[in-house]
Amino acid sequence: MKLDWELFNDLLKRVENLPPGDSLQLDDPAEVGHALLLQDGGMVELIDAPHHDGHTVFIKRLTLQGHNYLDHIRNETVHRRLRQFIAQHGGKVAVDVLVELAKRYAFELLA
Repeated sequence: MKLDWELFNDLLKRVENLPPGDSLQLDDPAEVGHALLLQDGGMVELIDAPHHDGHTVFIKRLTLQGHNYLDHIRNETVHRRLRQFIAQHGGKVAVDVLVELAKRYAFELLA
C-alpha cells in the first residue's frame, strides 16, 4: 500500500471532530491500512478487529502527538511546505520524518 498523505491527514481530522467517547469505524482497506500506520506512528489509539469478511478498526482517540501534528499543519505555510517536501521525494516520506518536519516548520514560523 502506498501512503496517501491526504487520507492520512483526513483520518486525523475526522477523529479530532468525534464527540467524546465515540470512535471512528473504518472498513475500507485503504482507510484501515492508514489507520494502522497512524497507530504505528503514535498518532492514534485504536482497536484492531480483523474478521472473516475483512478488517475493521475503531479509532478511539488522537494521542498528544496526533493533536500536536494537526495543530502544526493547520498553518497553511507549514502544510504547503510539507506538501512540497513530499512531492520532491516522490510521495515516499516516513511518518516520523513528516511529524518532525511539521514541528520544525512550525517552530521556524515562531522564531
